[in-house]
Amino acid sequence: MKFSAVSFRNVISAAILFLGLNISGGGVNLGSAYAQTWQNVPSQAGASGTWQALSCNTTSNLTWQPLGCNPVTYSCPNGYTLSGQTCSIAVLSAAIPNYYCSSGVLSGVSCVTSSSYAATANWYCPSGGSLSGTTCTKAGSQPATGTNYSYGPPGAYWDGAWGVWRVSCASGAANGWGTGIGPDARNRSMCGYYSRTGTSYSCPSGGSLSGSTCYTTSAYAASISSYSCISGGVLSGASCTITSSSAASISSYYCNSGVLTGSQCSITVTVPATAN
Repeated sequence: MKFSAVSFRNVISAAILFLGLNISGGGVNLGSAYAQTWQNVPSQAGASGTWQALSCNTTSNLTWQPLGCNPVTYSCPNGYTLSGQTCSIAVLSAAIPNYYCSSGVLSGVSCVTSSSYAATANWYCPSGGSLSGTTCTKAGSQPATGTNYSYGPPGAYWDGAWGVWRVSCASGAANGWGTGIGPDARNRSMCGYYSRTGTSYSCPSGGSLSGSTCYTTSAYAASISSYSCISGGVLSGASCTITSSSAASISSYYCNSGVLTGSQCSITVTVPATAN
């Protein structure tokens, strides 16, 4: 029996179809599940244009072997998402906040506010004395000024003719003046007494007299020795500064790298999938 070239070709095609293969229009098909493993690649060993199959798990060219190719599957580490031959995962990290202060000055993550008030002066008396407010009172003393004078017994009168004081003998004796120089010839009840000398004191420059001493009180302005902050704070010269801080508020977030999502930064990491 003779076969024509056309008949021979039909027999071959039927055999291939029986095996699940299909050659048509310049392509080779192992069925829809394996179609991606076949390409029209020029043969390296045969004539140009010969159909060949690519290996399912390598990139090298293999001579077409019908039904000899298994499909390739890929897998990823836990947590990764498979896309084609690539595994990806989103890595989250805290975004960087932008802080602001509704009042005060921003310092790191705090708002610092400052207020000042006049410091309290500490006064003293450099020349001594007693301090009262901002005034010093100093006590002093000095000898009083003495003035000599002559006097006679209490109630006596001056008898210029005799140069004596005249008072009743009884009164003179009673006041410690003795009997005097005897009774007056004109009045036997009156005795004569010579003058005694005394000294009176005064304080012509002011002050309080006590005996022969003048006691004075003088006032002068007190001096400032130092300052203090009675309500707290830090002393600077004659001022006190009170500093307080509070937590700053967050206005927004930003990422140095990655995509901002709320208060987190998302960075997508990819690795090649593992061929199984």
